[in-house]
Amino acid sequence: MGGDRLSLKNKIMLWMAVIGLLPLLVMSLESHHFGHKAIISSETTHLNFALKSRLIWLEEWLKFTRSEYLYAGLSSCPKDHSMTFKSSRRAVHRAIDSLAKGHANYELLAAFDTDWKLIANAIDHGVEPDRPPDQIKKRMESGENFIVHPDMIRKEGQVLLQIGQPVFDADGHIFAYIFARLNMTKSLNRILGDSGDLGHTGKLYLVSDEGRYLSHSFGIKNVHGKIGSMPKELLQGPFWQVFNYNDWQGVKVLGISAPVLDYGWVLIAEVDEDDAFYLLNKAIFAGTLTGLVVLIVVFFLSLGTSQAISKPFRKMSQVAQKVSLGNMGERMPVFPELESQQVSKAFNKMLDRLSVTQQSLTNAVSLAAVGSLSSSIVHEMRNPLSSIKMNTQALVRKVADDPAYAEMAELVLSQAERLEVMLDDLLNFGKPLKLAPSSTTFRSFAEHVVKLHKKEAGQKGIFIEINDGLGEQQLSFDIELMERALTNLITNAIYWSPQESSISITGFPDSIRNEWYSISVTDNGPGIPPDQLKKVFTPFFTTRHEGTGLGLANVKKIIEHHGGTVDVDIMAEGGTVFTFVLPFKGL
Repeated sequence: MGGDRLSLKNKIMLWMAVIGLLPLLVMSLESHHFGHKAIISSETTHLNFALKSRLIWLEEWLKFTRSEYLYAGLSSCPKDHSMTFKSSRRAVHRAIDSLAKGHANYELLAAFDTDWKLIANAIDHGVEPDRPPDQIKKRMESGENFIVHPDMIRKEGQVLLQIGQPVFDADGHIFAYIFARLNMTKSLNRILGDSGDLGHTGKLYLVSDEGRYLSHSFGIKNVHGKIGSMPKELLQGPFWQVFNYNDWQGVKVLGISAPVLDYGWVLIAEVDEDDAFYLLNKAIFAGTLTGLVVLIVVFFLSLGTSQAISKPFRKMSQVAQKVSLGNMGERMPVFPELESQQVSKAFNKMLDRLSVTQQSLTNAVSLAAVGSLSSSIVHEMRNPLSSIKMNTQALVRKVADDPAYAEMAELVLSQAERLEVMLDDLLNFGKPLKLAPSSTTFRSFAEHVVKLHKKEAGQKGIFIEINDGLGEQQLSFDIELMERALTNLITNAIYWSPQESSISITGFPDSIRNEWYSISVTDNGPGIPPDQLKKVFTPFFTTRHEGTGLGLANVKKIIEHHGGTVDVDIMAEGGTVFTFVLPFKGL
């Protein structure tokens, strides 16, 4: 016994040490988690601000560059047809000289006539300037303004943007072409060259949509070719979100990106992860040392209190043993210690749920027995009921000329038919289902069921409409069973709907799950009281005086055997809607 008590004491002491450290561990993890989130949030704001300000400057630069070219393409045109060839050349000279003196830095800036002979050259390198690529030529010849070629030239660590602009005369005819190679690296140095607001590790990139560097804050010579380590989301979206990745040097960084609209470029801002998380890493180190100190303190405290704690656990052991012997009414007593109270409450709650589950299982077994018994009773009653129905039909014909007896015979026949329906419902409820799925479309299925109810609906002047939102989508289910389920809902809808109203049958894709669809039946009846909504699918529950209470229970059984669900709701404007939700591919 002493050895057992010592073992329990040691176990309690160990668990106390664990429990004592658990809150500290949780707090440490929470501190790390929320600290990490706070830093990410702070860096997101920081990077967003830096990126947004650069993006505004970049877009303004692009807008101004475009306006310069549009102005050059119009302002240099001859004012009348009498201008000489020489005066036209002077006008084009003035246009490209104006561009050369603008805010951009050019490697090449020249003008050509319509035969692609050189007219003017603003950047003289002592050699004949290159002609534009065929793609730019064709676009300029078609009259397109401010053409930015997607292929950029990389030369000695610089990125050159190729630009084309046609020049128009007073009648809108092209008489010259301006072609330029704009040095993006130098031109954007004022925008991307200073990353001081991002800290000493901050960097700014401008990349193309194919993942090539165009310009950045630390010089184009520092990197080569395509970027390889950045996540594709940084280039393709979602934009304005922070991502963790390794930069071109293999350093872990936090980066954020934004698209430069109309040009297929992406602007990126990033900072080193170590720089961003410096204070957090320092706090984690201090927290680790604190945890070690707390571990020692908790160990010695648990050593002295484990004996006292073991006493209520022995009592709990006794109660648990009684419960294991079948005494489900046994419950844990209330202990003075908070921890023991929590354990006893949790254990008692578990026992309560176990009792409920046991009761539900008993009910399920009872329903199964009722189903088996119902099947036997139905089979025994079918023959005498068929005999009664057949003889009553003969009697109806016999007394057809006597109004009084004819009415009584019709009443007997209708009640026999009603009893037959009730027996069918009872048999269907107790009989296990075996599915024989086949393919059909919603419209074909719905039209067939509506045709079965055309006469019944017509007697009340009710119009049944079909709303097909599924088209030619193939549906897979047991057509006979699903017709039985839909028939039950339509019969109920006709019964509760007022004269000269309408019922709608709607098929549509499920808005939440892509591989699922819904079929709903909506009527304009009085609706279902809210307190009865949860009962409508319960076996033997009915609000119709001639109902069996098994129709909707059978509907639920059929739908659930198809792997779906069925729900009911009341509409604010009145009426009830029943909805099946089923998988497209079936079971």
